Amino acid sequence: MKSHATSPFSILTAASVLKSAGWILLFFGFAAENVQAQTPATPTIEERLTKIEAQLSQQQTDTTSEDEELTKLKLELQLPPQLGSLFTGLGPAISRVYSSKRPLSIGAYGEFSYSAVQGGDRITNLTRFNPVIGFRFSNTLIFNSALSFQNGGAVEGEGAARVEFAYLDFLMGPETGIRVGNVLVPFGLTNLRPEPLLFPTVQRPRAETRIVPSTWHENGVLGFGKIGNVLIQGGVVNSTDAARYDANTWIRSGRQNGANARADDPAFVLRVENLGDEASVGGSFYVGNSAQGAAALGRAQVLLGSLHAEFRADRFSGRAMIVEGRLSDTEKIAAVTNQPVAAKVQGGYAILSYDLLPRISPFARSLVNSPPPPGWRELPLFVSYEQENLQTEPATGRTRLETAEHRTWTFGANYKPHPQVVFKGDFAYRTLGESETERVVELGLGFVF
Repeated sequence: MKSHATSPFSILTAASVLKSAGWILLFFGFAAENVQAQTPATPTIEERLTKIEAQLSQQQTDTTSEDEELTKLKLELQLPPQLGSLFTGLGPAISRVYSSKRPLSIGAYGEFSYSAVQGGDRITNLTRFNPVIGFRFSNTLIFNSALSFQNGGAVEGEGAARVEFAYLDFLMGPETGIRVGNVLVPFGLTNLRPEPLLFPTVQRPRAETRIVPSTWHENGVLGFGKIGNVLIQGGVVNSTDAARYDANTWIRSGRQNGANARADDPAFVLRVENLGDEASVGGSFYVGNSAQGAAALGRAQVLLGSLHAEFRADRFSGRAMIVEGRLSDTEKIAAVTNQPVAAKVQGGYAILSYDLLPRISPFARSLVNSPPPPGWRELPLFVSYEQENLQTEPATGRTRLETAEHRTWTFGANYKPHPQVVFKGDFAYRTLGESETERVVELGLGFVF
């Protein structure tokens, strides 16, 4: 039997093949290990859900933070300026457009009242609701206006719905400029500052409604300027109409309110006021004929003058005004209208308030075992004295009306749950003439925004 010997060449060839196969296996093994190292393990469903929940939670946190910031910015933009800025002596609600950060400014003020006359009528009334609308065309050209709905609005002739004022201001400096349009006559206190938070009684002071015919607005042109704390206003407006005067309201019924107002006779008005931080004092003067072209009425010249003051010191505050008016040609007016309108009238009032809240706060805390509500800001008690005589000097040739002079003592309180809301209550004891008396209980609610 022949044996086959293995040649050296065959041995070398086999060794070479085995070596190459080893290197190939080593390469693929390393590559497989590297790929396995680089490829992450497939996450489980629970891990994927956990990851998604974490991402959503973070996204919600970011969104909430952004929404809160956006809401804060919106509120800052929408917050109205603080009440209290009296531009050219006007009340804070009326002055809103001058301090608003937005071109369009909208606000309002209003009053509700209840009155019960002893032995007489009991009446509730939407005394007035006055929306205030202003627009800033530029920093030097401003429009301001107010509508007035009185006694529930126009209801069978008993109420009223009218424009209270509507004018353009051309500003030439801080509180300096020219006012054109239907303007509030700058006279007295309440006519320029009619908001119910500014007087404590339920009704406006009677001297400023029966002698100064508030609210008094006429068509005209006014100039105004401020030097330090002294504000000066003056100009020309259409006068009242003597053909409409009434003996019980003096010149009030002669207001024309800018509605097709007869302007045969103009009137001139001047007001000077020192406006301090805690006190103000000023005076007003008005003169103008009111016959409006009717020769039978003569000149029917109206002269009005007043002095006023306000103050606040610690918990005390007060306001006062005196006014006197004169009217010429009263005998001619009486002959034409059959109204014995007085040749001279006088009036005034003084109001003193004391904020009781600091005194009763400890008592309130002891009752509820906690501080009083944070919005509980003021609880003033007040007393006022008013006097007005619409027949200080009767019309020439006429006898004096017996009940022309009214003297009123009023005692009451205000409660302000918010600086822009007030609840009022008072009791008035009024003497009409020499002997007739009247007792009235009144409740009121006022707001400004």
